[in-house]
Amino acid sequence: MTHHAPPTLPANLRLSTAQALKRILAASLAYAIAWQLGFWHWALPVGVMFVAAWALPYRWWPLWVVVATLQGSVIDLLYQLSSESPAWPSPLHWFLGMAAPPLLAMPGAAWLRSRGDALGQPVNVASVTRMLLAALLVATLYVAKDLVYVLADGQVIDIDQRSGKIVGVAKLGAPDDMAVLVPFATSHFIGAFVGIMLLAPLAMWWYSRHSLPGNRTILISAAKYLPPMAAVYLLLAGYFAQIQSGEILRLMLLAVVIISALNNGWRGATLAILVASVAVEVQYVLGSPHAHSLLLQSFIAIAGAMGLLFGAARDELAKRDREMSLLAERLRDTARRNQTQADDLRRWITSEVHDEVGQNLTALQMQLKLAENASNQPRLFAPMREIIGHMRNSVSSLLGSLRPAGLDEFGLRRTLDEGSIRQLMQAAGVDYRVNLRGESGFLEQLPDEVQVSIYRIVQEAATNTLRHAGADRFVVTLRTRRVGGALQVVLRCCDNGIGLDTAPRRQGGIGLVGIEDRVLSLGGEVRLRSNTLGTSLLAVLRHI
Repeated sequence: MTHHAPPTLPANLRLSTAQALKRILAASLAYAIAWQLGFWHWALPVGVMFVAAWALPYRWWPLWVVVATLQGSVIDLLYQLSSESPAWPSPLHWFLGMAAPPLLAMPGAAWLRSRGDALGQPVNVASVTRMLLAALLVATLYVAKDLVYVLADGQVIDIDQRSGKIVGVAKLGAPDDMAVLVPFATSHFIGAFVGIMLLAPLAMWWYSRHSLPGNRTILISAAKYLPPMAAVYLLLAGYFAQIQSGEILRLMLLAVVIISALNNGWRGATLAILVASVAVEVQYVLGSPHAHSLLLQSFIAIAGAMGLLFGAARDELAKRDREMSLLAERLRDTARRNQTQADDLRRWITSEVHDEVGQNLTALQMQLKLAENASNQPRLFAPMREIIGHMRNSVSSLLGSLRPAGLDEFGLRRTLDEGSIRQLMQAAGVDYRVNLRGESGFLEQLPDEVQVSIYRIVQEAATNTLRHAGADRFVVTLRTRRVGGALQVVLRCCDNGIGLDTAPRRQGGIGLVGIEDRVLSLGGEVRLRSNTLGTSLLAVLRHI
């Protein structure tokens, strides 16, 4: 029989009794505060219920339901005594108003867990999308509960929460009930969604704060820019309302949310939409003229959801960019190590061939000379001398291809100016010039692999010019300078030929691809420009 291990709970849900009780106490305190902030366009208690269910393990849900129900009953009873709010008409109304709210938030939290989402896990576009979908699910359940409540009560009562006075009563049972129920249901639906949308991202941030970089920077940035923008909004609210151009203000708030998301990701969007929502509430409390409540509710909901998704997408792109940069750096390190190993191997082969083969050829030549002198027939040894000479030329050519001739003895500057490249170009009738700018001592500070790469780039560019360009002038410009703490090398090779095909070619030698590989392995950049007036190759290398 195969036994399957039970699924492992996320670390965030493996709570001790003390930790669970602390979360329940925090949720209870937040619930009391949210109840007092329950203005018309948000339902913050719904957000508290949702976050509490999401943050608590299943076994602690019954206790949270009991605590929230008792607390809500006491708070609502005190509110009834201090306002014109009517008492619960029946036990059903008490259940719908007090016991149902924590229960109805749980399906959304349970669905998130079934999808693998838990507070404290990495936040991305997919997790934000699922959180918003869960908010829609809970908002739908809440509005259904509220509709059952008012239908059982037979009336819709509008209470001004600032004063606690009843400002309107709409009796149900008339033919125009839909004209009352639809705005009521829409307002409560959006309010529940906004309540979750404002608080759930804050909880996601709080429980994953230790794994998120830049929290302090984001909070400082928000403290600097968001309150002044909210103040400007409130100052302009009255003026724009008088000229009936409040849409401009809403575009201003939307721009603040988008800019915050662009600069600081979903965390910036969370703070921006919270400040924007508070600004709208303050505008309402101050009694400023404003647009229809459903319009502003819809604006807050849409702007918030869009800002969170946009911010999460921005964070994902930034994370992938960092990962790609890290991968590119690792690839450059790998290419640099491979290039270094190849150059070390060439150096070793050069040394071995020079010491062993070169010395053996010299010894063989000396023995041949002795035998020639002893035989008095030098013509018999002429073919052997020719073979030895050919072997010397071949070895010399091989050594030159493995290791730039003279680089170790004379350095990069003299090797470029006086070495085999100049001899090759002059033999072909090409005017070869080398311009060295900057302090020449900087070249000697370059690592060996960088000096070899510079030489090989010039060598390959010169070879391409001879083979394809039909030029009579080839100019090498090498500039070294300090840029900050880095040593920068700018290499330019130019000719006045007919141009060449810049498409990458991997067959028939390293060609342009080999040049690019060498430059990229050193973390540099290479550009090639070719037309009928000539070809210019620019390589920029940086070395700390």
